[in-house]
Amino acid sequence: MILAQTLFLIGCTGDVIDITSSHAVTLTAYDLYGCGIRGVTVVAASDIVLQDCIIRECYDSAVYISNSQDVSFLGTDIRDNATEDSYQQYLVLLESDCANITFQGCTIHDNGTAESAAMQTTTLFCLDETEEAALTVVDCQIDNNYYTEYLLKFEDLV
Repeated sequence: MILAQTLFLIGCTGDVIDITSSHAVTLTAYDLYGCGIRGVTVVAASDIVLQDCIIRECYDSAVYISNSQDVSFLGTDIRDNATEDSYQQYLVLLESDCANITFQGCTIHDNGTAESAAMQTTTLFCLDETEEAALTVVDCQIDNNYYTEYLLKFEDLV
């Protein structure tokens, strides 16, 4: 299934997909693209799985997760996000007590811009009020991204 946003005259707004106050949601083989501010937002949710999905061409960042646990990205391709006039400092943000967030077998490539990375500290994974142990990245191919750091706490970006 393909879910997308198109560019509006006023700019990009909202997320391509927003999973809020949900439990046991699985998305398989979705192509999430467009000019959405973010590809995927997960808030106050648990047992969320994105498997063999594509998150691409989103304006600011790919993933935002807040106050959620047991969220897995399996075999997901995260590419070509935050590539036009975006000065977002992160690709993936985990905020407010997240737990058991997993990226496994994903490809994360061609995200960000050289201009943004040259102007400020940027990071692939950003943690805000979430411990490093909450995030697991395993067997992922990560290359050709314009981010100055791999993992930072939010306060280190400011």
